[in-house]
Amino acid sequence: MLAVGQNQNNVEQSLEELLRQNPNLPVAAWADIQIDGRHVTLNGVTTDETELNQLIDGLRAMPQVATIANNVEIAATADPFEFDAHIENGVVKISSHMPSAKLQSEFEAELNSAIQTQFTLASGGPSASDWRDMLTYSARLLNHFDQGEISVVGLTVSFSGRAKDQDSYRDLSLIANAGFPDKLKRGETQIIPPYEQDYFLNAVHGESGLVIGGFVPQPRCVIDSRKWGPM
Repeated sequence: MLAVGQNQNNVEQSLEELLRQNPNLPVAAWADIQIDGRHVTLNGVTTDETELNQLIDGLRAMPQVATIANNVEIAATADPFEFDAHIENGVVKISSHMPSAKLQSEFEAELNSAIQTQFTLASGGPSASDWRDMLTYSARLLNHFDQGEISVVGLTVSFSGRAKDQDSYRDLSLIANAGFPDKLKRGETQIIPPYEQDYFLNAVHGESGLVIGGFVPQPRCVIDSRKWGPM
């Protein structure tokens, strides 16, 4: 909660410790609290005005605090929230609204450090728990692409791009056809098969007849080949 200034004197250090130990102060991860003597300045951006008021009321109740300067901004409203993720040439970029600084920091901790992110704190909806589910699901979905895009408006998830391998192509096809879990909704989907250096087709005549395998450029080729024998 505290991001207290450096080079404090004894009074400021004592006040800092009292703030950390005060059970009546909310855990406001977004808050940048500066202490100058017995004067406290609040900075930061929050989506939770109730928590901000609880923090101010808790500070006012402390006799060690002489004055409180509130410079905190209430985040602008975005309703619905939006999320966008791109992967191209191995570079992943994610931008998203975030309902709280806590959720943002938790999500950032789960991401690969090479991923480029741009998050914006916002009031509005969906709820923080539903948005958390969307973030987790979209991050897993992104792992199936070697290039593509995931776009979310509210809780409607759309995706398009090229699968990174045959297993991912199968999984993405199942997701696109079977729907989405919990409160997430399926939007538009377009899946491109994974890149193969060379197409090939082989056929073996066994006890059960003709067995055909290989890589083909499009699903239609699979359907057409079934009249020749089992795949």
